[in-house]
Amino acid sequence: MIEQESFVIDTNCFINPYKQYYDFIFESDFWNELEKHIKKGSIILIKSVKDEILTSKDELSDWLKKLNVKALSERNDAKIVKNYQKIMNYLNDRSVFSQKAQEEWQSPKIADPWVVATALVKNATIITFEGKVYPNKKQLIEKAKIPNIAEYFGIKTADLFYMMRVLEFKL
Repeated sequence: MIEQESFVIDTNCFINPYKQYYDFIFESDFWNELEKHIKKGSIILIKSVKDEILTSKDELSDWLKKLNVKALSERNDAKIVKNYQKIMNYLNDRSVFSQKAQEEWQSPKIADPWVVATALVKNATIITFEGKVYPNKKQLIEKAKIPNIAEYFGIKTADLFYMMRVLEFKL
C-alpha cells in the first residue's frame, strides 16, 4: 500500500489564500476541503501556526476557532522539541544568518522552526509560500526562511497549490 504524503502547513498558507484568493463568501469549498484534510490528518495543523492565526480578529481566526479539531501541541512532543533544538543549533552555528534572523526564530511567537521540526519528525512535506534566500559574500541573511532550513535537514517544501493537487481538492 502506498502511503499518502502528509503536510505541515505554514501560517502563510492560511493567511495568503484568505486575503488574496479564497474569500469565505465566494470560495467556501476551499475552506471545506482544508477542514476535511486537517480532520483526516493528511494536513497537520500545529499549535504555533494556530496561535499565529488567532492573534488576528478576522474571519480566518473565527473559522479556525470554529474548526472542531485539536492542533498538534508540538512543544509537548519530546521528538519535535529535540529537532527544534537541532534546528536552532544549525541556525545559530551558521555564519550566513544574521543575529536578527537567529533571534527572530528564537521568539516563542514564531511558528517557523516548529513547522520544520514537526515536518522532520512526521516525515511530512512543508507547505509554504516562502522562497529560499541566498547569501551573498558581503551580507548575512537577515531573515531565515523555511525552505533554506528545510533543505539542510532534507525536508521537502512545496506551495499550497502542490498540496491541493496531491490531495485532490474539489473547488
